[in-house]
Amino acid sequence: MKKRNFLLLLSSALILTVLILIFWHFQNQGIHLKQINDHLDAGGIQLGMLESEVIRLWGPGEYLYGMGGHLRDYKDKNIRVGFSDDSDNDLYQKVSSLEISNSDFSIFSVKVGDDWKAGADKILSKGFKAVDNSNPIFVNGEYFISITGQEKIESIKIWFADKDLRDRVY
Repeated sequence: MKKRNFLLLLSSALILTVLILIFWHFQNQGIHLKQINDHLDAGGIQLGMLESEVIRLWGPGEYLYGMGGHLRDYKDKNIRVGFSDDSDNDLYQKVSSLEISNSDFSIFSVKVGDDWKAGADKILSKGFKAVDNSNPIFVNGEYFISITGQEKIESIKIWFADKDLRDRVY
């Protein structure tokens, strides 16, 4: 009977440990694409959107070549939309970055023209961490947000950095 109770206790402890590890693993994966897009207001553009959908919505914009991808510059909307050209990227041929200078667009309600410190605090409150104190870049999982400016936000950049490709040089 003691051996049976011991095995039952040991099995229960093992199951609990596995459940805790699974929970911890998924909690530490960071923010997900849907969560980013749910808090992104960029005139209908979302991360992960096909390039053809962006062109259908806004037209072709100005095509800008890049390393590992390309941009479409929409000067009239003060936004650049980036696309990955790396077939190993999870967002291959989809919107993988946005460079925003338009005060009509926002991420987590942070807009160009907002107080820089207040904007940074909003981003931090969404689970993002500062990359380092000397750099205005925040990370959560595979998603990065950069805000530039001194007292007021002058531009916002949001991008996806595929964890499997971070060491790749183009």
